[in-house]
Amino acid sequence: TVAPLEPKTTITPMFKPGKTVLDDATKSRLDEIASVLMTYKDVGIEVAVYTDPTGGEQINLVLSQKRADAVKDYLVSKGVEAARVTAVGKGKGTGHLIEINRM
Repeated sequence: TVAPLEPKTTITPMFKPGKTVLDDATKSRLDEIASVLMTYKDVGIEVAVYTDPTGGEQINLVLSQKRADAVKDYLVSKGVEAARVTAVGKGKGTGHLIEINRM
C-alpha cells in the first residue's frame, strides 16, 4: 500500500551552480513522490524551489523557476498529469531546497 503524500515534503537537491540538472538522489525521491501521485490521482501539488543565497536576486528568481520547471517536467515524465503540478520559483533561500506542497 502506498501512503498518502504529506502536506509538505522537502528535498535538499545538489544542483551544480547555475544548472537545472537533477541529481540521482533527488530523482529517486521524486520517483517516490510520482508513485504516490499516480496512486492518489485527486491530489495536486505545488513545487516550490529555492536557490542558495549567492548571486543576484533576479538571476536566482529565474534560476529557481527553471529548476521548479525541471522538477515538474521530471514528474510529468513519470506519468503525473502536468495540470496537477504547479511549479514556482521562489528565488533566494538559505540553501538549495525543493518543497512539495500538497494542494
